[in-house]
This record gives sequence, C-alpha cells and structure tokens, in this order.
Amino acid sequence: MTEAQTRPDSSDTAGPADSAPEAPPAATSPTVEDPLPEDRYLNRELSWLDFNARVLALAADPSL
Repeated sequence: MTEAQTRPDSSDTAGPADSAPEAPPAATSPTVEDPLPEDRYLNRELSWLDFNARVLALAADPSL
C-alpha cells in the first residue's frame, strides 16, 4: 500500500473546532400579543359547580 492510501487526508478528519457543539441561540423574550381576559375561566368554573351539584343531587336520591 502507498502512503496516500494508509493515511487519511487532513480534510477528511474532524478537528476539535469541527466537533464542538454550536452555541445556543441568544435568548429572546417571548412576545405577548394580547393579555387574556380576566373572566376566561369563569364558564369552566360554573360548569364544574353545576356538575358537582348534579352529582350531589344524585347521591342524595334514595331511589337510585
């Protein structure tokens, strides 16, 4: 074998700079488009209260 076949070309091997991980991108602050309305979860809470009232009514019903 010749010397060219036994030694890898220096451009074929990765040097320390090539194998180092890239730096993470700079942190950017998230943009807030519109603030959420204060009553956003009001209907959800009212729905849970209605559900709980129905469950308690069924639990108190002796015919079931």
